[in-house]
Amino acid sequence: MTALIGEEADKLLKDLQEKDTEIAQSKAEIAQLKEHASYLEQQLAYFKQQLYGHKSEKTRTIMDDGQINLFNEAETETTIPEKEKSATITVKEHKRKKQVGQLEEKLKELPVEEIVHEPEEKDLVCPKCGSRMQPLAKVLVRQEVRHIPARLILVKHYRQSYKCLECPKDAPAQIVTGTAPNPPLAHSYASPSLLAEVLTQKYSYALPLYRQAKQLAELGLPMDTTTLANWVIKASQDWLEPLVELMHKHLLAEHYLHADETSVQVLQEKKRSGKSVSWMWCFATGSFGTSCAIRIFRYGPGRAGRNARDYLDGFSGYLHTDGYSGYNRVTGVTRCSCWAHVRRYFKAADPKLLTEGENLLSAQGIQQINKLFEIEKELAELSAAERKSQRLAKEKPLLEAFFAWAEENMGKVPAKSSLGKAFGYARSNRKFLENYLQDGNCNISNNLIENSIRPFTVGRKNWLFSTSPRGADASSTAYSIIETCKVNDINPYKYLVYIFTMLPNTPFLRKPELLEDFLPWSKQIQELCR
Repeated sequence: MTALIGEEADKLLKDLQEKDTEIAQSKAEIAQLKEHASYLEQQLAYFKQQLYGHKSEKTRTIMDDGQINLFNEAETETTIPEKEKSATITVKEHKRKKQVGQLEEKLKELPVEEIVHEPEEKDLVCPKCGSRMQPLAKVLVRQEVRHIPARLILVKHYRQSYKCLECPKDAPAQIVTGTAPNPPLAHSYASPSLLAEVLTQKYSYALPLYRQAKQLAELGLPMDTTTLANWVIKASQDWLEPLVELMHKHLLAEHYLHADETSVQVLQEKKRSGKSVSWMWCFATGSFGTSCAIRIFRYGPGRAGRNARDYLDGFSGYLHTDGYSGYNRVTGVTRCSCWAHVRRYFKAADPKLLTEGENLLSAQGIQQINKLFEIEKELAELSAAERKSQRLAKEKPLLEAFFAWAEENMGKVPAKSSLGKAFGYARSNRKFLENYLQDGNCNISNNLIENSIRPFTVGRKNWLFSTSPRGADASSTAYSIIETCKVNDINPYKYLVYIFTMLPNTPFLRKPELLEDFLPWSKQIQELCR
């Protein structure tokens, strides 16, 4: 009997242990599911913010205790005591100064046409003596800017021939004929100005070709999109690609570069679906320590790091990038990661989904990174040596404090949460994030290249995709030229008109050195195309 009771007790004990194990496993699963649900909620909030929310990089005001101010101005006003609400503030009497010269500055580049409004003829007879009145003065009544719609003109080029009529009739005829300049596109009615307009409208103002075709039809020139696309591709291949190739050589000779990439859809790629994601790469010279400002776009079917490695073959120096590991394939460079990306990770969390402690950590991270950017603004006008010295004195201690704070607190949040990812991103990229301290000409962020690639991302929303790889290559070439013009303070339209007029009549294939005078930063272009 006793043995039977003992067996039953052992069995019950075993059952209890199994139940305890099951309960523990269930609790662990519930905890994991809660963590995953929290992660999904944060992801949903993040994507809603990206879709509907404020896109500015500017952070909200951070209060002295480290908390982000989650209240707007109207809500803050409701907390003001009644005495302060009713208090009267006396402002010293003063006269507001009139801003002089602002309108004239805006209008100074416009051609001027004067319209003088004369009195009627019958009013020019003096009522006292009957003599005709003489002009006294004209008074400016107002200024207005008149809009003159675009118009198209058909220009016909002829070659005039001349013959000597004094030579003997039995002698060979002496004839001379005028020489017409070569057109930018053979057997085409596209003029330099029309080509420049099409490229500028698409790649500078994001106006798709089908809309341009409608505009040209309204101006009297029926046009189909395919013809415009062929113009863009042919003009880019013949006249713009040689310039971009030369720009590439200058790019590799620099010591400070930025790189980034963004997706693009290309339909007719070989052995790939039209839904496949391709990539547009962008490379730029830095904001400090460079001899010329260059922006180069390059299309590639994949995102593999070899794309950046191959295009930057021959470059040695500092390469500013985001955290994408593909840039590790670029050899012979010192990578500098972007502190703006770290700040975005801390901003990515929706405060409504954070606990009080997590909210405090997010605010503290943003606040510490903002201090770095505030110091950078103060150092912008210094020399490279002075900037490096000041960074080591002022920013290096802040960096060490930030990473010590991150190591102390990263275990307090789930690794898959938005804050966990922020801590993980900062920790894994620490080496690259500190490299900008090595040289005063390096930059703390990669915002320069992101601002350069933004026109492409804006245009992509309008034209959606490239029909073929040839079209994507032509687009990368056109963006390279136009964005390089912009950073060199050159009018892209004027520059393209000049290029399409002059290069077809310049023997640059036999004398490649002639192309140097056609680069956007050359003295000749700076004088002609501003």
